[in-house]
Amino acid sequence: MAREEEAITQTFNNYVQTFQTLDPNATLAYFHVPCMFIPPHGVRVLATAADVEALLTQVMQDLKARSYARS
Repeated sequence: MAREEEAITQTFNNYVQTFQTLDPNATLAYFHVPCMFIPPHGVRVLATAADVEALLTQVMQDLKARSYARS
């Protein structure tokens, strides 16, 4: 169990580091499709990698506009 927890923690840390680059293509590798996002205004189902990439591109552009630095 400890090894599984370490692997999960490492994967999450890798995802956070990748997300902080604000590169949607790099971050895309951490998503499986179909997938769901649950923002405050409702659920959004993304059926393809292109859908995820489009959403991540928009989110990351918004973060850049707000001078996002890190999680």
